[in-house]
Parts: sequence; structure tokens; C-alpha cells
Amino acid sequence: MPIPGHKWHLRSRCIGPDVGLTFTVLIVLLFAVLLAYFGARMALSPELWARDVARFGRWRPFHLFEISSRIIAGGLMIWLAPTTHAPVFFNYMGYFLVAVGVGLIGFGEKRHRAFAKNAAERYRHWFRPAGVFAIFASITLVYFSGLFPPL
Repeated sequence: MPIPGHKWHLRSRCIGPDVGLTFTVLIVLLFAVLLAYFGARMALSPELWARDVARFGRWRPFHLFEISSRIIAGGLMIWLAPTTHAPVFFNYMGYFLVAVGVGLIGFGEKRHRAFAKNAAERYRHWFRPAGVFAIFASITLVYFSGLFPPL
């Protein structure tokens, strides 16, 4: 049941008439859970994460996956931005993801693979702080998604 007086509950792209979870919230929650999961893996085991990054960089469809996932996630963020508590934040994040995806097209597959290998070898000491940041970023995403009323 909707809570009387809370307009944050009544959103466009709603899943059902009496459901507080909207399509926007579900998509952002999915993104946030994946971000928190990968952030936890980075923070808890940076050496294992570095090994996995190097292995993922050797996967044949790696480059295409990286491009398409960023453009799709960015497009969803841009499309869903008006239904969140922070539309400017989601717009900027969406345009950034799309720009990175398009930039990877120009970067080329060979250099992208070399970059992934280089990052896994040379910057593994940054994976732990990056993982902690990713966990906090996922919590911020959940708050901005509209699941909770704004403060």
C-alpha cells in the first residue's frame, strides 16, 4: 500500500499499482548490487581481483562486452534519470558511461587488452581502495534511486 503523503512512492514506470518498487529502483538496485559485489571482491582480495582482470582481458568477447555493457548501462541511467531523486547525478553518470563505451571503440581492441593486462599488473595496490569506494558508491546509488524518501 502506498504511504499517504509520500509522493516519492508514486513514480512513473511503476511495476504495479500498490508496489513501492519501481522499474527505476529495480534497475538501479541491480546495478548497485553488482557494484557492491565487485567492490567487495576488490577490497577483500586485490591479488585475486588482479588475476581475474588479467584473465578476463584474454576472454575473446572481452572488448565487445566492455563496450556494450557501458553503453547499455549509461543509456539506462540517462533514460531513468528523471524518475530518481538525483536526475543530474544519473544523467552525468549515464553520459560518462556512454562516453567511455564510445571511447573504447576508438581505443581499439588490442590496446584495450594491453591496458587491462597492464592495470592488473601495475595498479593492483589500488584495487583495495577502489573496492571500498565502490561499496560506498553502491550505497549512494541505492539512496539516490528513490527507494527511500529524500531527507
